[in-house]
Amino acid sequence: PGSVLTYTIAPAINTSWQEGVKDIVVSDTLPPELNYKDASPLPKIVNQTITWTCGMAFNTSELPKIILEVTINELAKKNKRKRNK
Repeated sequence: PGSVLTYTIAPAINTSWQEGVKDIVVSDTLPPELNYKDASPLPKIVNQTITWTCGMAFNTSELPKIILEVTINELAKKNKRKRNK
């Protein structure tokens, strides 16, 4: 518990779509063993669901990467004990 995990989310879209894609939404639901710590760009957070909305237009090769940091909480330790019994 307390350890920080860093994820890089690299959104990909179907390259057959037209150039100038916009209004992209990326959403991730964290398991109960993880707590949100930080992200870039900043997301909207509701409970364990984290959502990024990008209203800008991007070419398919230029989608921005998302950096997400989470911490492992005490529930992970409790769940590990249950699995090891």
